[in-house]
Amino acid sequence: MSKASELRDEWYRHRQVLQELLEKIDEQHIHFTPWEGAFTLGGLAVHIATSMEMFAGSVKEGALILSNNKHDFETMADVRQIVENCTQTTLKHFETITDEQLIQPLEMNGVEAPASVWLSNARDHEIHHKGQLFTYARIVGVKEMPFFIKQPPKR
Repeated sequence: MSKASELRDEWYRHRQVLQELLEKIDEQHIHFTPWEGAFTLGGLAVHIATSMEMFAGSVKEGALILSNNKHDFETMADVRQIVENCTQTTLKHFETITDEQLIQPLEMNGVEAPASVWLSNARDHEIHHKGQLFTYARIVGVKEMPFFIKQPPKR
């Protein structure tokens, strides 16, 4: 298995849980924030999805690629669809990333590191914010929570 495939699989095991979690959140909580200035629940989910899409697209292109898409939403269904669309785009990016691209230096925000470092950072970013969403979900009353990661298939 290629390194890119390993990174994709590690990330995707977390993304699937994010998608499960979003299915458990009722419509009336889309704009919930635990403190003033925090992401809304829906906004945090969209931030997670669009960030990973941006990082994977940047590695694919060999340069930082910022999206101009606004990703507006009004309903939890909108949020779930944005996350699904970004997930599919990210998976497509991973299909074309080679192991050679992963060792190439890539500059983001004035820091240069191998592209694989940026994908690892992006996965960690997603895990961090997914943990926040778990907390949001508990605060708004979600009782049945998914496990934090999908287990790999049995061999």
